[in-house]
Amino acid sequence: MTENDALNQLRQQLNALDAQLIPLLEQRLAVVQQVGNVKAAAGLPANDPQREQVIIERLAQQVTEKTFTPAMTQIYQGIFAAAKDMERVIIKQEEAK
Repeated sequence: MTENDALNQLRQQLNALDAQLIPLLEQRLAVVQQVGNVKAAAGLPANDPQREQVIIERLAQQVTEKTFTPAMTQIYQGIFAAAKDMERVIIKQEEAK
């Protein structure tokens, strides 16, 4: 097997993993949408840094390969940023009513 073949095989594995992640991320975003609706109705802000920190710490404990913890933290920070953006849109839409 050439290096190019090995790389292509690894990329196929990544593609398969991505295909598994998409439905889970969609489920997470659907819940984020509901959270945004609740926050909008309650007049709460999208940003909750203390909750984010608690989640990051909890997830860091669940990572079995500890060398992956910084990357997992970065991934979740990106997920949180996208979630907050969604929530802000929902909150602004509610405020505009």
